[in-house]
Amino acid sequence: LESNSPREELIEITLQNDVLKIDGNMAIAWSGSLEFTVERSGKTLLGSAASGEGLVNVYRGTGKVLLAPVAR
Repeated sequence: LESNSPREELIEITLQNDVLKIDGNMAIAWSGSLEFTVERSGKTLLGSAASGEGLVNVYRGTGKVLLAPVAR
């Protein structure tokens, strides 16, 4: 696995039958046991547009997600 961030700066999140929502492309790897979807960040299109975010990556289930800090 290659990353622009050093290993010591990566963040490992462990999920146990849980949900993790991430804005942007900070997740660089995740367990195959997790369900991955892309969803609107708000309940409505108008709410998503008003928040300025739009879409989020969603990981559900039990497993691990490896996050990199925001690109420098």
